[in-house]
Amino acid sequence: MRRAEMQTAEVQTEHVQTEHVRAAEVQTEHVQTEHVQTERVQTERVQTERVQTAEVQTEHVQTALVDQLSCLATKMESVRRLRASSPSSTVADTLLEAVDVVTGNCISAPAVMATLDVGWAAFEHAQEMLKTCRQREELGALVISRDRLREELSINAETFLQETNELLITARTHTLEELLESVRGVCPPGAVAKGVQQGAFEELRLWRSGWLQKTSAVRQHTDHALSHLRGYLANSLKQLCATEEASVCVSDVSKGVEKLLELAETAIDQELENSQSSQEQHTADAQIVLHSHRSLMQLGEAELSLLRTLRDTHTLCSKFKQEAVQWKAGPPSLTELLSVKKKIRSLHTQLRWKQMEASFLEEAEEQDLMEILKKKEEVAETRKALFQHISIEQREYEKLVALAEKCFPELPLLHLDADILSYMRSGGVLLKSLDRDMMDTEPMRELSGRRPLLCSEYLGQRVILKGYCVEADAEEKVLERATLFRQTQRNCPHLLPLLGLFYGKNDPLAYVMVSYLPNSSLRLVQKRSPLTSPEVVMVMRGVAVGLQALHSAQITHGALHPGNVFVSNREQGIVGDYDLTKTPEQRGVDGVMKAGNISLLPPEYHQAGNTHTTAASDMYAYGCLLLWLHHPDFDGAMESDSQMLDTSALNLEPHLRTLLSKLLIGCGRLAAAEVLKELYFAV
Repeated sequence: MRRAEMQTAEVQTEHVQTEHVRAAEVQTEHVQTEHVQTERVQTERVQTERVQTAEVQTEHVQTALVDQLSCLATKMESVRRLRASSPSSTVADTLLEAVDVVTGNCISAPAVMATLDVGWAAFEHAQEMLKTCRQREELGALVISRDRLREELSINAETFLQETNELLITARTHTLEELLESVRGVCPPGAVAKGVQQGAFEELRLWRSGWLQKTSAVRQHTDHALSHLRGYLANSLKQLCATEEASVCVSDVSKGVEKLLELAETAIDQELENSQSSQEQHTADAQIVLHSHRSLMQLGEAELSLLRTLRDTHTLCSKFKQEAVQWKAGPPSLTELLSVKKKIRSLHTQLRWKQMEASFLEEAEEQDLMEILKKKEEVAETRKALFQHISIEQREYEKLVALAEKCFPELPLLHLDADILSYMRSGGVLLKSLDRDMMDTEPMRELSGRRPLLCSEYLGQRVILKGYCVEADAEEKVLERATLFRQTQRNCPHLLPLLGLFYGKNDPLAYVMVSYLPNSSLRLVQKRSPLTSPEVVMVMRGVAVGLQALHSAQITHGALHPGNVFVSNREQGIVGDYDLTKTPEQRGVDGVMKAGNISLLPPEYHQAGNTHTTAASDMYAYGCLLLWLHHPDFDGAMESDSQMLDTSALNLEPHLRTLLSKLLIGCGRLAAAEVLKELYFAV
């Protein structure tokens, strides 16, 4: 029993122990589980912290990398602009290309050029000696000397032509002109070199070569550094591709790129610094370019000048060669001229005889009308033939004068009886063979004033003859004025044609022959059918052109009034001739210097002792005519405190008022050329 109890107690004890063991094991397992969970939480926390730290580090690396690349891109943009805007290379290259053209194929003067120049000078001096010679006894020696020089010159001229014919003068001239025109604007306006130094072109080449080498090395270094950077970034970005097994992170990329970024940035900074140092040397470099530019322009212009001289000399030698035929034939014979003069004298005699016969027939008691008409026809035919031969005589004189001026200046002295000098001095305006009694004239009473005007016909053209009393000592001055007016009129259609001047053989008058424009004086036109405003503009533009031509030839008209201005077809204004026997001052006192009630004399003319007439006086008269044409009833009222016309009450078109305000003043009047630029004529 006791044993059974003991066994029961042992069993209970074992059971309790087993329970304790189990409880301990459970507790141990619980503790272990809690420990594992704690470790797992800690591990997760550490991992989270590590991930957050990595993300922060990655973001920092990304930001730094972006900043570095952005800064590099900004500097690279500066480098791009710098390379694109580098002006020195363009200027230097352009100049060096031009230098090669100018210095490479230059044309020099032929060897015979100097001898030819000396020969020309000697020949022209010999010609001038013949021209000024007044003693026929001296002509022989002068002609022999001239002919010898002419032969020498002919040989040199032929040599020059042969040498220059092989030169491409025209092509070279065009090349240089185009080249210099293109290079002229290469340097900035106002940039001037302080002097032309020797070896400017070589200095430019050395400077250009050094600049290219230095710039090329710096740029190559920059391009090389950027190329390495681009290659590394490209290889790194390849590993971001989904098909690549290898992985890459930003930190890995940043570790390799930092050094390359630093190298690239350093290279760019060096290029920018090199540019800055080049800018500091800009003044010295610019002087090299300017010296070369100026030397190039001077060298090119010098060759162009030589080429133009060669071209002109070639033309001169060619003409000289063409005239060799005339030279070899010797001085021309005056047989034709003398024959024409003889015919003129014969026709003049026949004309006078036939005129006398016609007069006798008309005065006969029993008139034979048929015979009278027949005789008048014979007179007209003889007169026509006479005028034609006078015209032939003028052409013969023109030929002789041309030969005397070009080849044989001894002609006037060799043939004194031909009076070639008179024709030369008058420019053909003096008609010595013409006489008043040769012409069939009728008086023009409606146009005659102090001096009678005669109307006639000459070479099929209606003409006006104006007779002037001329003292013997004034003939030269009259001829001089007529010659100058004729020369000016030939180049201007707005001046009345002066057809000729001749002296009466049976009266003490000088006759001026001008074209007849019937009923066309400004005074008559305004009286019969006044011009409209647009017509006034056209007519007065022509008058201004005529005055411009006269004033350019230093001629003061001095007699611009409505009777001496003519209108053709109501659109062309023509300035008439003037009294050749008077000075401009004498013409100004003429009573016809009025237009309606307006005095055409300028204010300064009314000042005490001032009778000097100038181009400005003509322009005042022009302004008065313009005012009269627009307001013919203007009473010519003057301002109370001056001698100026008072136009304040007139209704003037604005452009006309502006123009008159610049003409009807005491001083500073517009010149004829300036008048034509006024808005009044801008229609």
